[in-house]
Formats: sequence, C-alpha cells, structure tokens
Amino acid sequence: MRKEIETSTLAAVQASIADVYKRVAAVVGAFDEKLKFEDTRFEKSLITNAEALADLLPKLNFTGDPLLTSIGEDLKAKLCVHTADELRNDMTARRKTHAAALDINKDLAAFFGSYQSENGS
Repeated sequence: MRKEIETSTLAAVQASIADVYKRVAAVVGAFDEKLKFEDTRFEKSLITNAEALADLLPKLNFTGDPLLTSIGEDLKAKLCVHTADELRNDMTARRKTHAAALDINKDLAAFFGSYQSENGS
C-alpha cells in the first residue's frame, strides 16, 4: 500500500511539473509566433502573460528544479524587458526578444526530451 501511495504521489508531482513546463512553453511559443515577422500584430497581453507567469513560477516550482528557476529568470530578464509598444516600434528589440524566446525554447526542448525518456513516452 505504501509503495502504491509513493508511486501515485511521484506520478502526480511529475504531471504537475510537466504542466508548469507546458505553461511556459505556451507563453514562449507565443513570443516566437508573434515576434517572428515584423508585421505580425500582438497585444500587450503577450508581455503581461509572461510577467505573470514569471512571478508565479517560484511558487509553482515546488521541487526546486534549477532549470525551471533559470527559465523563470530568463522570462523576466529576456522576454519582459520591453513594453509591447517598444517591441512594435523597435525592430532591434523585437529581434533580440525573438532570439531570446528561441533560446528558451531550446531549454524547454531539453526538459521535454528528458521528461519523455524518463516516462517512456
């Protein structure tokens, strides 16, 4: 019975961590999609959603995952640096922010690759 509880708890923790990473992937993916081309329109929520998630990540990172901590710091330091108006009007800032989103996506891909191999997916 104890083993079943431990297995069930571990599965719940792993699912929760995967969900957090999926949330991050959705936010970072929006940056990639919206900033890829100079004429793509986006709303202020692109930035505010990333800021809100970055503020929430320390609470969601209940396992102390260093990669998740680093990604949360990157969200703030690299994606939330400019306002929506700055990203609309400053193509250099837009390109740098897009490149940062691509870099964060690489970190996320590393997580999903290791998560899938650990869970047999």
